[in-house]
Amino acid sequence: MSNKRNKNTRRGRKMSSQQREKQQQMREQTGRGSGNSVQDARQRAMSTSPERATGTQGAAEEVRSGLFPPSRRPPRDPNRKPWEVYACMIMAVLIVFLVPDWRDPENPWPAWFYVAPLAFGVLGALFALLDKKRRLAWTSAGLGLVLFVGLVSVIALTGPA
Repeated sequence: MSNKRNKNTRRGRKMSSQQREKQQQMREQTGRGSGNSVQDARQRAMSTSPERATGTQGAAEEVRSGLFPPSRRPPRDPNRKPWEVYACMIMAVLIVFLVPDWRDPENPWPAWFYVAPLAFGVLGALFALLDKKRRLAWTSAGLGLVLFVGLVSVIALTGPA
């Protein structure tokens, strides 16, 4: 009999005494008398040692507890430069210099264009948060907010009366 649950236990019925004895014998033969086959299977699945292929667990083996096995993704490079964040911050500064159209005051930029520095600042902050760089995220969002407020102030002061 395998360690899988039979159809009676899946339906919530109790095992017969014969089934219970067979299952106990199987546990004793495999050396797992703990009675918690789900926990044992979870520990085997999360093990990373060479004993995993053979199915035996060594005493010196580390097993992470938890529901999900450890990630196989390579670790994030701590020296990576977040170029997306810097690009968004530069775009926010460039937009601030483009929005006040000094050559053609009769045909200004659309109103939604005034919010672009703030949007680029927040977008840069989101990119920084994806790289887990909180200080840079605050800097990017703050720069976008300061540029937005400064732009609105300059346009209000220098605009048509």
